[in-house]
Amino acid sequence: MNKTLTLIRHAKADAPHGVSDQQRPLSEKGWQQVKRASSALHKRAVSFEQIYCSDALRTRQTAEQLNNHLGLMSACLHYQADLYLASHNTLLACVNATPNQYQHVALIGHNPGLSDLWRHLSAQYQTDLSTCAIVTMALCVDDWRAVDYSVATSSEVWRA
Repeated sequence: MNKTLTLIRHAKADAPHGVSDQQRPLSEKGWQQVKRASSALHKRAVSFEQIYCSDALRTRQTAEQLNNHLGLMSACLHYQADLYLASHNTLLACVNATPNQYQHVALIGHNPGLSDLWRHLSAQYQTDLSTCAIVTMALCVDDWRAVDYSVATSSEVWRA
């Protein structure tokens, strides 16, 4: 059985004076992007079994809104400090550590790591993911540990 991986870049964030990058909240535009993304995923009947998310405020807010709108179990949402501004190698290590009982996993994070991971898995040049962009990839593997270069057989991209 093939695995499915969805990459979600956080929605547009504000940059309030005196707030650290990790604590930047979503902007009004970001909240609107998340609403559109939630609707698009809901219409496609997307259901994630596991969601790994950076612990930055903007990614947490993106994840919580998607999770609430899709009616997913909170237990499937995991915040990880090592995913904050993570490289594609760190993101790949997270995917590789996923228990094989799960078929569809999502990563919510930041660029350039997410875009680099997309390019790595698809073995094609891809443009950078814009804020709140979603890429769902079919992976030709039965084991998450086998996810590596060029295993994506197809990609569907949606931009909010």
